[in-house]
Amino acid sequence: MFIRIYHSGTIHNFNIWAYGENKLVRGSGLFINKTGFSTYHHFLLPKNEKLDFLEGNYKIEIFAESINKTKKLFEETLILSKKQSEDLKRGYAIYFNWAANSKKYVSHTENNL
Repeated sequence: MFIRIYHSGTIHNFNIWAYGENKLVRGSGLFINKTGFSTYHHFLLPKNEKLDFLEGNYKIEIFAESINKTKKLFEETLILSKKQSEDLKRGYAIYFNWAANSKKYVSHTENNL
C-alpha cells in the first residue's frame, strides 16, 4: 500500500507502509478475508524526502498493489489552514474527523507535546 499526496503542483509518494495498534509491523503484504481487516495504518516518506505541510488543498490518494496491478482505494481533498500549517511547524498534531452530517472531514490541531 502507499499514499500519494498532491499539493501546489508537487507530488509526494509515501511508499513506506506500516500497520498495527501497539507495535508497528512493516507492511509488505496483507491478506484480507471476507470479514475484513481493521487496524491503524502509517505511511511514511522515504528518508531523503521532506514535505512541509503548507496552507492549501491536499489531494490524497490511497493505493493497494497486487502482483499484477495497482488499484486506487480512496481519494479525498483536505484543506490545511494557515494556522494549522503554523501549528504543525510547532510540533502539533492535526486530526481530520469525518462529519457524517456534512459529508466532509473537519480538522483541528492539538498540542501533543
